[in-house]
Order: sequence, then structure tokens, then C-alpha cells
Amino acid sequence: MAIGFPASYSERISLPPRKCDDVREWLLPLIDTLGWSVVDVSHNSVTATTKPSAASWGERVIFEVASDNAIEAISRCAFPLQLVDWGKNKANIERVRSVVSSLNR
Repeated sequence: MAIGFPASYSERISLPPRKCDDVREWLLPLIDTLGWSVVDVSHNSVTATTKPSAASWGERVIFEVASDNAIEAISRCAFPLQLVDWGKNKANIERVRSVVSSLNR
């Protein structure tokens, strides 16, 4: 459970060998698989949002592309004054890691 303004969790995730040159093209289907909505795509990042739940008003998940075949995945509470995330941000990143791991098989 993270505490802060806004509560957040981040982790560096190694990607499987890419089948396409653009990591963003690879991330968009991954975000769709998770049931999240893409809200912004830039040169080196993709931002998605999750749906609100009983524990949270939703989260913004930012994927920053690293140069070493990895991404920095950052999940932050959508409401900027939310102090406690009840583990939602870490769970979001664990879901991402799980999907990426299943693609490595």
C-alpha cells in the first residue's frame, strides 16, 4: 500500500524480444488486453487510465519507453489528493508484468 500525493507505484519491466520496432505499437494491444483506455501516445510514452472501483477513483498508468528493451511502468491515483491507494497501483503494475511474462513464453 503506497502513501503519498498522489499515491503511486513504479517498476522497470523488461520486454520480450520485439516483433516490431516501435514499442508503442506493442503496448497498445497490451493495454487493450488489460481493459484500460489509452488517453495519450507520445514519442516515448503511452498513458492509459483504469476504471474507477470501490477502492479508487481510477489510476493513470504511464509507460515510458527505455532504450534497453524495457519500459518504466508508473501507476498513479487519478485523484491527485488521494493519500492511500490500498494496493491498487502495485496491483496494476503486477498485472502488466504478468501479461508481459505470458508473452515471453
